[in-house]
Amino acid sequence: MATRGLYVQRLESGAIHGVQVRDDVGTEWTVEPGVYINRGYEPPIDTLPDLKDCDQRRTV
Repeated sequence: MATRGLYVQRLESGAIHGVQVRDDVGTEWTVEPGVYINRGYEPPIDTLPDLKDCDQRRTV
């Protein structure tokens, strides 16, 4: 089962505190950035959109 990153969640400081992921079944959950990187999830964390950018795309 492949798990992929959807978007990052940032603090006001800009630091990433969570990454929303989804598996092949469609289940979504949040993982810590270190967990995302250590498990080798794709795409790379630095290419994921921010939550606010992701929300804007969903409403357009």
